[in-house]
Amino acid sequence: MANYAKCQILCNLLFAMFAILFISSRLGVYPVWILNTTFFESWEIVGPYPSWWVFNLLLILLQLLHSFWSYLIVKTACRAISKGKVGKWNPLHVSSPKGDHFNLSGVRCARFTFMSLAAM
Repeated sequence: MANYAKCQILCNLLFAMFAILFISSRLGVYPVWILNTTFFESWEIVGPYPSWWVFNLLLILLQLLHSFWSYLIVKTACRAISKGKVGKWNPLHVSSPKGDHFNLSGVRCARFTFMSLAAM
C-alpha cells in the first residue's frame, strides 16, 4: 500500500524489515528449532513410524522452498541496491517509445521505481 501512496522510503523500510525477518526466521529459527525437534527429539520420544518419514520429507521440502525464496529476496535486494530500482514489476505493462507506460487495456500507469536501500 505504501507503494501506491508513493511513499518510497516507507516501501524500502518495509521491504528491508520483511527481508530480515523472513530470512532470519526461515533460515535460522525454522531449521534450528522445528527441524531439530521433528528429526531427533520426535524419533527418541515416539520412535519410527511410517508417517514420520512423510512428515519430515515435507518439512525438508518446505526448507528447500524457504531457501529458494530467500535467494530471490536477496537477489531482488541486491538488484535494488546496485541499480537503484528493481525494474519491471508487472509483465502487463508495456512501454511506449516516449517512455509512457500503459497496461494491456490502454490505461496509463505510473512507472515503478525502487530507490536503493543504501540511499536511506
